[in-house]
Amino acid sequence: MMHIRSTSCSYSTAYLGLRDQIIRGDYKPGSRLGISVLANEFRMSPTPVREALSRLAQEDIIETRQQRGFFIKEFNPDEIAELYALIHLNVAFLMRRTASNGALPTVADEITDIFAAETATAASRHVFRFRDRLADYAGSPNAAQTLHNLFLRTHFIRVVEFSSRQRHAKMKSIAVSIARAARRDDRQTCFRALDRLFLQRAEWFSTVTNQAFNLAAQIGKDGSVERELKVAE
Repeated sequence: MMHIRSTSCSYSTAYLGLRDQIIRGDYKPGSRLGISVLANEFRMSPTPVREALSRLAQEDIIETRQQRGFFIKEFNPDEIAELYALIHLNVAFLMRRTASNGALPTVADEITDIFAAETATAASRHVFRFRDRLADYAGSPNAAQTLHNLFLRTHFIRVVEFSSRQRHAKMKSIAVSIARAARRDDRQTCFRALDRLFLQRAEWFSTVTNQAFNLAAQIGKDGSVERELKVAE
């Protein structure tokens, strides 16, 4: 029993540790994730590391290449654009479900809190609290879990997006409108403003992806994208 519990603990440590390193940009896109190297880094046997990498691959956070192992995904603007579109659809669906359950005002504070965060990294991480609040009231666990995975896969690009003061100010202004309408339970105005937020983000998408691509090309294991962006925040 002790061995089973220890193995489970090692797996959780490896999974959460690797996931956090990957989504914050500690590894250069396309780099190989060696199981033995990572096992030494985490001071555990290769088995829980292999299991953690397999789960991350299933979640599309990393990729496998036939007979070559696990790799950080290459930077793909088309894939990121698709993920952003799916986030829009999932957020809109969960917001409408929350409204149908009479709980739209309960998510208002979480919306504005995203843009009240002191750094781009903190703002990007706060979207998970927003997702948790939607999960509490929407009653749609599958959509909520899908949104969680989408947020994980786009954390890197979101930090880059939020790091611009101009972009941040524009998003914050629209978010205030969304929250104000949500508090009044004014669904039509709220959902219209939500769509406007995502349309605004689409306008600068090419700029954001170019910035993210350049950062990803420069930063490897020695310094994460998040640490680099703190200079600009």
